[in-house]
Order: sequence, then C-alpha cells, then structure tokens
Amino acid sequence: MRKYYSIILLFLTYTLIAQGSARSDTTARRIECATPNSSEEQIIQTRQIVENWISDNRDRPEEQVHILVAFHVIHASDGTGNISNEAIHDQFEWLNLAYEPHNIYFTVDTINRVENDEWFNNWYGEDSWSGMSELAIDPYHYLNTYSANLWADGIDANGWAYLGQYFDASDYRQSISLAYQIVQ
Repeated sequence: MRKYYSIILLFLTYTLIAQGSARSDTTARRIECATPNSSEEQIIQTRQIVENWISDNRDRPEEQVHILVAFHVIHASDGTGNISNEAIHDQFEWLNLAYEPHNIYFTVDTINRVENDEWFNNWYGEDSWSGMSELAIDPYHYLNTYSANLWADGIDANGWAYLGQYFDASDYRQSISLAYQIVQ
C-alpha cells in the first residue's frame, strides 16, 4: 500500500489547496501552491514514475486504501492559527468525498497542537525541517500534515509538499503543509 502514497501525496496537496482556495470566507492569495520547483530531470523522472504506476495499476484491486493522518497544528503564542478540531475533520471529510470514487479514505488519527512563534511564521523549505523532524509521527504509516502561517512574507502560499520520490518512505519530510487560513 505504501507505493500509492507518493502518487496520493501529490494529488492530495493539490486537492486540499484547491478546496481551501475555493472557500468564500478565505481571501485568495497570490500563490496557490509553493511546492519547491523541480529541475527538468526531476520532472521527467516524476512523469515516468506516474506513467509506470498508472500502467502497473490499471487493474488495481478495488480494496480500500486507508491513510491515517497525524495533523500538527502549529500556532502562535497569542493563539493565532490554533484551528479547531472540527475544522480539521471538516477538511478531511471533504477530501474523503473527493477521493471516494477512487476508494481512498483518510482518517485523522492524531491532532497535535504546538505553540511555537518561530515555526508558525517560518514554516517553509529547510526552515521547517527541524520542526518536521521533531513532530513527525511514523511517516511510513501516517500522512503528517502541518498547518502554520504560510501567508507570511516571502511564502504567500496556501500549501506545499515535497514530491514523494525525493525522500525515503519513512523520511519526516513525507508530508503536506497548509496555510492555517484555508483550514478554518
């Protein structure tokens, strides 16, 4: 089942970001996705991985793919960004509806709240790695999802993720990051 995670992670990122940016109570931001740019070689490699996966899984058995989610709410000391459990569950309920035709389901198993002003306002690229390393829960078995202030100066994104093939399956960077503003 782990072989599906890389493909699912890619589509999940774009699905969550699209859903969040379509909300009427959220101000649209200039950059929708801030996943780091790939080199031409990485783009070709990714395309080949996807094409191989599609070719190998055309007749995928209809068993359910069940993905456990560890959601990390990174918030400021004044409470900014401390989104509710209900908002998190609502986000994944919507995601389950979107993925239901593909027999893919997400379950929020853990919600972890972390007060850290530095992480909250600087959660992008290598600046987030120490936080991810400290907070990640069993990345091989869980989709670690982080919310923080991605609308901070210089980031201005609704979300981002690394492509699954860049890191080992158990690497703490196998995750997605979302602007807390789109999860509310």
